[in-house]
Amino acid sequence: LIAITVKLTSRGPAFEEPHFEWKPGNLTLMDITRMTQNGTWTGFIQTPTTRFEVTPGSWLGTRDRSWGIRPVGPRDPSPRAPDGPALPNYYWLWGPLNFPDLNVIFDVNENSDGSRWHEHASTAPVGDDPSALPVVEGTHTYEIGWRPNTRRADSFSLTITPKAGGPSEFIKLRVLTTFYMMGVGYTHPTWGHGYYVGPNERTHDEFTTAGVDETNPGFNHVQILCEATRADGTIGMGILEMSIRGPHEPSGLRNYVDMHD
Repeated sequence: LIAITVKLTSRGPAFEEPHFEWKPGNLTLMDITRMTQNGTWTGFIQTPTTRFEVTPGSWLGTRDRSWGIRPVGPRDPSPRAPDGPALPNYYWLWGPLNFPDLNVIFDVNENSDGSRWHEHASTAPVGDDPSALPVVEGTHTYEIGWRPNTRRADSFSLTITPKAGGPSEFIKLRVLTTFYMMGVGYTHPTWGHGYYVGPNERTHDEFTTAGVDETNPGFNHVQILCEATRADGTIGMGILEMSIRGPHEPSGLRNYVDMHD
């Protein structure tokens, strides 16, 4: 078993992401509001063999919270109306980034043709009083360098342009390591979020990350730890979360099972 006791101290404001509303056909699969906040962590992580001290000087991170309806847990048993796709595509990128003097967040959901049904990009300076820090909202574009035979990035670049005008932020991400979200319940066939498995049950899974079958849909959802570099050379750290299911024409993905070339 692993014990985690940590506390987050904010280093910027809580970014409220725009409302998520996803209705493929006549089904409401997502109707949520979410906030994301960067900070530093304090505490410890205890594994059966090792204790890791979590100190603010070297542990930057992010917390997010959401409220509403999302597609987790047992499915609605009502029949699907004929105007709804049997397997709607889902395309999701999310990136909270920490720099020494700047907090960054972006995310996007796209339809199979690349049109966006949700998008967000904001920056804010680092400071001890989140309520006093200005949030700059923007638009964003991005480019993905694909890891062959997967649906995840090998490299990534992001440009955020303030809506009110001013210079753009150009950020490049260098992939360090990949965390498969099935390890914390996402898309797990038995221990997924929102499923009842009994009054007092526990278990664990083991898998070798180097041997993961990328064609297994359970391993599609990832969070990629990245080194982030701004145009002026400032280096930070962050996460690129990716979940890409189904066809996505701009990425060259044609169906639910093909990988990027």
